[in-house]
Amino acid sequence: MAKLHLTIILITAALVIGCSTENGKTVNSTKNPLASEIIADTIIYDVIVRNIDTSDVWEAECLQYVNQKSLIDYLFNGVYNGQFTAIEFMGDKVLSIDDVKAIEQESGFSRDRVSKVQFRERWFIDSAGNFQKQIISYTLGIEAYSKQNSFLGHKALFIVKPKP
Repeated sequence: MAKLHLTIILITAALVIGCSTENGKTVNSTKNPLASEIIADTIIYDVIVRNIDTSDVWEAECLQYVNQKSLIDYLFNGVYNGQFTAIEFMGDKVLSIDDVKAIEQESGFSRDRVSKVQFRERWFIDSAGNFQKQIISYTLGIEAYSKQNSFLGHKALFIVKPKP
């Protein structure tokens, strides 16, 4: 019974220390000072940005207004001009501009084949009551094919993080 009371006290203390209230709304004081309510501290989701199967009418309709080339160029150019940092997918190694250029020179690489982007974001309601999304990172996914040219899925290229 004493362990139960101690557990409840510790959980309560952690909640009180980690959060405060502002105008009756809960604020996570450790993440974003503009957020009055955290919806998702971190949410990860995939977005297909190019229709691989042109016979898929639903996918074609969903992507009819997406400019894949502009998005992918924006991310690569952001790495090249220093706006973003490229990071190895498996590990924390920061990729140099030469590393990213080498990826672009690999056999079979084409920016057109970067057809999936995994977004890592924070979602919150700001103090004015507006829903906001803060991008933490983008993971670029390139199409992978078998020797028979059958689509296998996506392979992660690297992670792109906005610089603070």
